[in-house]
Amino acid sequence: MGRIKSLLHNIFLWKYERGSIAYDIIVILILLFIFLVPHSCFERRAKPNPAATHAPAAHIHLIW
Repeated sequence: MGRIKSLLHNIFLWKYERGSIAYDIIVILILLFIFLVPHSCFERRAKPNPAATHAPAAHIHLIW
């Protein structure tokens, strides 16, 4: 259990030297997360508002 705690401590506090195998693996994992997780996972989903469905739509008129 102490080994896992030490590993997590090193990862979250970034204790690895630049150019080491551990550093490279962590950077690769971060890049994979950035490029492989779908964009839809980060979109905020609006909660449905039943009152808004019955209200008339507001129109914005721009004056040039």
